[in-house]
Amino acid sequence: MTVAEHLAASRNAHKAYRVASGVIDPQGKIKTPANYPAARAAVEKALQHRVAADVLDPGHTDAAWMLELSATHADLVKFYENYLSTP
Repeated sequence: MTVAEHLAASRNAHKAYRVASGVIDPQGKIKTPANYPAARAAVEKALQHRVAADVLDPGHTDAAWMLELSATHADLVKFYENYLSTP
């Protein structure tokens, strides 16, 4: 896989994590219940792809990194590692 493909797969897995985490409406009512095993699996996949992209391009010179505007690579890796370290 290329850097761009790994980053796209990581973003898709992150979206899956957000869906699996459940949805609460502004009034505090659960609209979609959480599926924590699925959320954890999605985070593991997102982290794996992000780490693989970093191994392929540790200097982040590939243009695909420019699509990563919402958070830095380091911030996302830290988030995923913290999430996975919580039982």
